[in-house]
Order: sequence, then C-alpha cells, then structure tokens
Amino acid sequence: MISIPFCEYNKLFSPYVEDLLNITQNIIKGGFFIMGPDLQDFEKNFAKKIGARYAVGVGNATDGLEMLLAAHDMPEGAEVLVSSHTMTATASAVVSSGGRPIPVDIDELGMMDPSDLHKHLTPRTWAIMPTQLNGAICQISELKNFAEQHNLLVFEDSAQAFGASLNGEFAGNFGCGGVFSFYPAKILGCLGDGGMIVINDEEKFRKLRSMRDHGRTVNGDVSVDGRNSRLDNLQAAYLNYFLNNHFDNWIEHRKNLTVFYDTEFAKIEEVSVPKYNFREGHNSVFQNYEILAENRDELEVFLRTNGVSTLRQWSGKPIHQLEIFSSNTSLVKTEEYFKRYIMLPLNHAITKDQVTMISRLVCEFYAKN
Repeated sequence: MISIPFCEYNKLFSPYVEDLLNITQNIIKGGFFIMGPDLQDFEKNFAKKIGARYAVGVGNATDGLEMLLAAHDMPEGAEVLVSSHTMTATASAVVSSGGRPIPVDIDELGMMDPSDLHKHLTPRTWAIMPTQLNGAICQISELKNFAEQHNLLVFEDSAQAFGASLNGEFAGNFGCGGVFSFYPAKILGCLGDGGMIVINDEEKFRKLRSMRDHGRTVNGDVSVDGRNSRLDNLQAAYLNYFLNNHFDNWIEHRKNLTVFYDTEFAKIEEVSVPKYNFREGHNSVFQNYEILAENRDELEVFLRTNGVSTLRQWSGKPIHQLEIFSSNTSLVKTEEYFKRYIMLPLNHAITKDQVTMISRLVCEFYAKN
C-alpha cells in the first residue's frame, strides 16, 4: 500500500540540514541569540518582499495579532468581525485583548463574506479582521469599502498568505497591519514557533517594536505595556536563508501541483476546486489545497484506506460552533462548506508522482460512486 502523509515535517527541512547547521554554528560563534543582526536583516527582507514599510518579528502569530490590536488601543468590550472559517487564534486574540469576536459567514472562496457584515454591525463594532486563507486573498476591497462606510479599522490575519497578492498589492498591506505565522507547516516556516507583524505606520511600528520587548525602547526606557515575544535570532537566520534561497521555488512547485489537481478534478462534477485560483489579478501562494467534495466522509475513509492522509482545518469546527465563541447564530454558508471541505496533501516536499496517485484515487472513488 502507498503511504502519503498529509505533511512530513522532517522532509520539509532535511534537504537543508547542512546549510542549517552552518547557520547554527555561525550564530553560536557570534553569540547573538536575542534581538540580533539576523533578526534585523530578516525583518528588512521580509518587509521588502511584500512592499511593507516595517516588519516586527515576534514569538508567534497569535501574539502578533494581540499586539497589533493593542497598538491601536482597542477599547474594552469592542467587537471585531472575524471569519468563522479561521483558526481559534484569530478569535482568541480578540478576547485576550479585551474585545469580543463576532463570527461572520463565508463566501464561495471560503473567506469572509462582505454581504454578511451588515447583519453583525452594532454600535460596539470597532474593526474587521478577515483571514487570508490557504494562501489566497479574500474580497478585501469590498471589506475595506464597508469598513470606510462605517468608520471601522481593518486588520489582516495573514498567517497563511505570505507572498499572496491581489492586483499587485500583497497580503498584510490592505489595512492597518497584518500578521504572519512561521509555524513549520507554513510555506515560509521555521523550526519552531515564530511570527511577523507588518505595518506602514511609523509610530505604530515603534510602539510594536517596544511591546515585543517588555515595552522597552532602544534606549532601555519602558514606554508602553509590553510582553516578552521576540522572534529568536536563530529562527530569523533560518527564515532569512529560506526566503532568499528557496521560497520562490517552493511556491512555483506548489503552483504546478495545484494546476495538476485542478485539471484532474475538473473532470469530476462532485468536486469543487478552490475558486480563488481563477480570479483575475489574484496571485495565490498555495499554502493549502482545500476542496469541496460530495460524500466527503466516505472519500476520507477511502483515501485513508489507500494510504493517503487528509485534513479538515480547525478539527472540522468553524468558530461560531465553538462553545467559547458561540454567538447562538447560524451561519448557513459556513456550515454547508464545513460539511464538504477537505484538504489534500500539498507542500514543497511532496512529489508530482504522489499528487498523481492522490488524484487518481479521488477519480477512482467517484467513478465507483
């Protein structure tokens, strides 16, 4: 039997062990472990890659979301509209910052539906925080228009979308700031936790840079209420190496595999491929390959029986169905989506032969059913 795990972390990094060991040795010799030159260099390169003015490396993306909200002085009890198709961290960051997350329904892209926003608007609504999901960009122009009409701020949970763009503008730059994750499974991932905030406002940048380091300024004064959430210099060095030497090739590899998936599944009426791949002016980075499939549960069993692992994001539950965030509302499109959605293996270590096998198995399943 074939065996294709959803993601093998060791295979993501093992081809680069020699280079990573050399980087580690250089860091040890230099003695820079916290807030070192490698972090500064990576921040500059990261910001330049997506056309942002500033980047602030932090311990993880969840911290980054909380800090971004705090840097904009979110009022106690403020409501923030979030997509119900997102990781719990998106909503948790709002709660941890003293606010209340309000789950919003999704569109055919699987992301925040602009037409659903007005239903959740109250006098307490302060901001919109869409999730740029699966390496793609949501209907951000429509969301921004709504925000401007109602005097709301816009923040981006761009954890899955580093390098994604729409009409030449990159994720993270559409609102007041964006946050990215370097969790190992991300396209640009490190060997542990890590995150990055991007922002174009100099005052907020200086505030965030202090917040991540106990509120301290470059002179050592404590200017704001802060925390300990600094991207390690070693992880920054790894990430800088990946960004400069492999990131673009990894995206191209994922794109080619996605095109193959799309072509094969176009033959199956029971399968809907990601629609954002076909939007004019949209450039995905293909973080995940999430399809909608009829008889999804049976398909999962069939693939698992044949050695292929799949995944349902967020363990199969949208935000509005989690008891801790429940708003006692029904989000019909999200609920229908979650009955059919499934992610197939896609990463820079998987091969064309493996994707061919997965595609053939999916086609075989529907041919029999």
